[in-house]
Amino acid sequence: MSAKPLPEHLGETYLSVVENSLAGMYIVQEGRFKYVNPSLIQMLGYERPDELLEVPFQQIIHPEDRPLTVTSGEASREQDGSLGTRCTFRALKKDASSVLVEMRESYADYLGKPANVGNLIDIADQKTTEEALHQSQERYTSILDHLEDGYYEVDIRGNLTFFNDSFCKIWGYPPEELMGMNNREYSDEENQKITYEVFNKLFRTGEPAKIFDWEIMRKDGSIRNIELSASLIRNVAGDRVGFRGIVRDATDRKRAEEELRKHRYHLEDLVNERTAELREVNDQLQREIEERKRAKETLTAEKNFSEDVINSLPGIFYLFDREGIMLRWNRNFEETAGYSSEEMGAMLALDFFGGEDRKAIEAAINQVFDEGRTLVEANLWTKSGTRIPTVFTGLRTVIDGVTYLVGVGIDITERKQAEEKLVGEKSFSEDVINSLPGIFYLFDRQGIMLRWNRNFEETTGYSSEEMGAMLALDFFEGDHKKAIAAAVDQVFDEGRTLVEANLVSKMGENIPTVFTGLRTVIDGITYLVGVGIDITERKKAMEALQASEEKLSGILRSVTDNMIMLDEDLSIVWANDVTRDFFGKDVVGSTCYEALRGNPEPCEPCIVKRCFREGTTLEWETQLTGVDEIRTDFWCTASVAARHEDGRPKRVLEVCRNISEKKVLEAEAMRASQLASLGELAAGVAHEINNPINGIINYAQMLVDQCEEEGQEADIPGRIIDEGERVAKIVRNLLSFARERTEGRGPARIQNILVDTLGLAERQIQKDGIRIRLDIPDDLPRIKGHSQQIQQVFLNLLSNARYALNQKYPEQDDDKVLDIRGALAEMDGMETVRMTFFDKGTGIPEDIIDKVCDPFFSTKPRGEGTGLGLSISYGIIKDHQGSLRVGSVEGHHTEVLIDLPLYQEGSSND
Repeated sequence: MSAKPLPEHLGETYLSVVENSLAGMYIVQEGRFKYVNPSLIQMLGYERPDELLEVPFQQIIHPEDRPLTVTSGEASREQDGSLGTRCTFRALKKDASSVLVEMRESYADYLGKPANVGNLIDIADQKTTEEALHQSQERYTSILDHLEDGYYEVDIRGNLTFFNDSFCKIWGYPPEELMGMNNREYSDEENQKITYEVFNKLFRTGEPAKIFDWEIMRKDGSIRNIELSASLIRNVAGDRVGFRGIVRDATDRKRAEEELRKHRYHLEDLVNERTAELREVNDQLQREIEERKRAKETLTAEKNFSEDVINSLPGIFYLFDREGIMLRWNRNFEETAGYSSEEMGAMLALDFFGGEDRKAIEAAINQVFDEGRTLVEANLWTKSGTRIPTVFTGLRTVIDGVTYLVGVGIDITERKQAEEKLVGEKSFSEDVINSLPGIFYLFDRQGIMLRWNRNFEETTGYSSEEMGAMLALDFFEGDHKKAIAAAVDQVFDEGRTLVEANLVSKMGENIPTVFTGLRTVIDGITYLVGVGIDITERKKAMEALQASEEKLSGILRSVTDNMIMLDEDLSIVWANDVTRDFFGKDVVGSTCYEALRGNPEPCEPCIVKRCFREGTTLEWETQLTGVDEIRTDFWCTASVAARHEDGRPKRVLEVCRNISEKKVLEAEAMRASQLASLGELAAGVAHEINNPINGIINYAQMLVDQCEEEGQEADIPGRIIDEGERVAKIVRNLLSFARERTEGRGPARIQNILVDTLGLAERQIQKDGIRIRLDIPDDLPRIKGHSQQIQQVFLNLLSNARYALNQKYPEQDDDKVLDIRGALAEMDGMETVRMTFFDKGTGIPEDIIDKVCDPFFSTKPRGEGTGLGLSISYGIIKDHQGSLRVGSVEGHHTEVLIDLPLYQEGSSND
């Protein structure tokens, strides 16, 4: 496939390297291509080499890049012999498309004239990776910038390493002071213990920590309540290197809950159910945190020195003392030197050398005992007088307090012969080798290095002499060494290989490299020839991209708000997991008005459109419909996440926070305030009514007395007294219900509570034609509770039953009855008084029966119900350690069961 005008100038060994090079190789003379290898032909989209031969080099450079590019033919050899030029440009392909390449060249003599030998490497993938990295970093930076919650990253010790602006605002510190701070610096001892336990468990199990309450001290000394989530950070290798998560300032919510509790204490209202749930979650988290012992590392015993290992070593093995007395050697030493085992035992180390070789070995031995190690090349003199070129290693070792020299010798006869064979090659071959991208190498089956280029020396930091004394595998460590050994075997067995591994320099630096290997034969001896291309930059870009994507993924897993990215057509191009769980897995690709609102057309007015139009951040409250088809309250923020080159918004990030809980708290607080005002009004009205009622009763009594004196019937005055007493009783019940409670829970009779409740509602119930049937045994035990709170529950149940019966039976009917029963029962092994309220009203549909105790859920038309009655009743009963259950059949009946624990003598008030 390639043009081959080079055999007489470039040996077959090096031609095979050039032909199989991963880079596009070429020779340019007088500005025109004289040689191109298959990789360059393929890279530029040609089919045959003659399509490029004699083509001007400038013709393959994109016109816009030509003024900025040092073109081939202008390079020259610099004084230090390094490559003359290196630049990046867009190379034009046959089909007029372009590919981004990096060019490296050196100057050479070719056919007696100056020429440029160079190569082109396709770096498009690297640029694509770098662009992906940039986009990834831009995306998570945009999200963090527009995130109301604080995002943080800490190392294993808890020191802050990364955070967003919202995190700084919550903590009240400037970024430069927060960076590197430890949680011990802004939390007390108790909160430090909580932090340690949660993060310790997270480190051991890897399971993300749930949100928990945490108190921090801001820079100004104020205390803030924080909700925090945490997950592990792992590096590219999978090691645990830190933690990340989201923090949310819950102080305002805590204060709202405090205010709500105050209202409820004043009105005997229920303890906020949501707060109780959160407290229960926190208690559960604390119970789950436990210490685990760290596994101790076990030490493995060193294996005994094995004869099999010694005898399997390549070359000869030896161990002798300072006097040169031979103590250990392998069979290969005896076979190579020609001495028997008995003869070897009687010889000294220097007896195997003569002349200058003996002096060199003696100096090397002294170097080992003085400095610890050596490497020397000398001729081993055999018993028959043959001299074998050998590389000897020496290492100082101590056994039972005695110092010895241990080492191996490798026969380099074939290498010497190969070197002599290759010495006569021409300088052009050297130029080709040195122009190869990366490193060049040629070694035999024993791994003995025979040829390499200057780049190999410069990359690894070894001198030419040091390179000559090393084996191919000496440049690798650990698993990378095993991978290279396997690849070398593959070349000698199958003919070629391609493998990625870390090349270790003299200074210990690991250099990610792609190695090629090709089997070649010179004078009947098989060698491995190939090149290695440094992929450090590509690795760094890939690892940076992976780290960036992992960070982005970690951020998104930590965020509990719904987040979507929208394009200018209002299509969702990205959504986090929270959004997909809430609105459906297939939201990406849909428009926001279809996926979030279920509308076929865009909303009017559209805030996101306005954000695209004005380029400013906008906020608004709205209701969105999830997969459960329930409309939920959200507070949404739309902000620009990416822009076109001209500054116009390209992407908008919409963050929607579920504010249902907040709305519940606000509504309950408002409801409590309204009830407080209503209670005060009722108490005032009751007091005002009390005085004239007492007067009416007194005047009526005077009429009765006068009638008796005159012998007349006192029927009408008597009726006035009865009705007056009736009004007075209602007023007393109303005062009792409205008055402020200061006592704790105590013994209470359920019969009395029910009678007081009916005193407030019975007249209205009878007016509606509803009959009440009571079945309350007189001997029911007392319960433990607040009478007014239980009375509030009963009033709510009476009101619900009245509404349901009136809806079903607008006129008088035999089934317009409310049955109220009381009995002893048992719940979870505890004795209770069970109250049952049963009516044959409209009933409750099966699909909503589980929601009737939710805040703001009501079956009544708008304006006739708040949706808080059963929710508050459920909370009151739960706060009494009791149970409220609702059973119903739509159109047939509704039954509410209330279990309340009995009062135990000697129990303390709550």
